[in-house]
Amino acid sequence: MNKLVIIGNGFDLAHGLKTRYSDFLLWEINEAFKQKSQHIISPLFEVESTTYNICDQNNNPFQFDKIEDFLKFQKEHQEYIKINYAFPFVGHLIDYANKNWVDIEREYYEALIEIYNRKIYSSLDVLNKAMDLIKLELEKYLFTISTKQWDANLPLEIIDIFENDLINSHMENRGENIYFLNFNYTNTIINYTIKF
Repeated sequence: MNKLVIIGNGFDLAHGLKTRYSDFLLWEINEAFKQKSQHIISPLFEVESTTYNICDQNNNPFQFDKIEDFLKFQKEHQEYIKINYAFPFVGHLIDYANKNWVDIEREYYEALIEIYNRKIYSSLDVLNKAMDLIKLELEKYLFTISTKQWDANLPLEIIDIFENDLINSHMENRGENIYFLNFNYTNTIINYTIKF
């Protein structure tokens, strides 16, 4: 009997890869804040200061460890720093990512349902433009994630699953195939399929 192995984002997360949507949104924020300017321009938002360049006391760019830190910064400096999101949907995602695990597709679907229920169809074009922009930026982010780090040091517990559960049991039934269905944005699984 052939085997089908379904690989989801938990596989990349088990390898320490930052492939959550919240990781992407945090990267987008930190990339923008590297500008150290009075007017920071990012594809997803703009930040304007009424007083000085946006940087810390040592003239270093602000960098945030969590989205919560960014939102706290925004609140603490709201008197002289204003953040304008390119689309309301972007602001919603950043706020939601702070409170929960964010699923961009689910939030998009929920926004579509709301547009339909409230019959505000003119908002559909704006939402789709926001989603197109997010997809472009997500693609840029994904190119920054390297999966090559696992070539030499694959996690032993995962190797064990491949060797014992998949490969050895498969070898008992020759003539069968193992297929991988990868729902990840990365190709981490290739490191294992090449090895075996």
